[in-house]
Amino acid sequence: MVDQKSLNEIFDQYIAKLRKFPKSKETLELIKELEKIKRSLNLLLHSLSTSHSNINEPYVPAGYRLPTKEEHIFLNSIYKKIDNLRNMIKQADGMEKKKLIKERRDLNRIMIEYMESRKIYFTPGSNNFIK
Repeated sequence: MVDQKSLNEIFDQYIAKLRKFPKSKETLELIKELEKIKRSLNLLLHSLSTSHSNINEPYVPAGYRLPTKEEHIFLNSIYKKIDNLRNMIKQADGMEKKKLIKERRDLNRIMIEYMESRKIYFTPGSNNFIK
């Protein structure tokens, strides 16, 4: 894996090589573009390093926690029901469709209230929970 210092050195080497070329409009534009990309990558790497220290661990916003295994199972079951309702809504029409939409919204509300009241950060389909 390339660290920020190595990345900067690579960009500096390519920029230095380009500066040896005859000064044309295209060469100068290319140098400016590489410098912009270098700055953007440095900002991105800095942002990533300050917002989340270990990339192998799931991101959890401040003030929240991962669900326990039981909470994860419960939230996943609600999410599967919501997903199933979404598919049923696509095929339904009229009053049946309205009923299914209301049911989906109610489950959505239950799921959100459950997570907010317990300060749980849940990502549907993931296996991120407190082990």
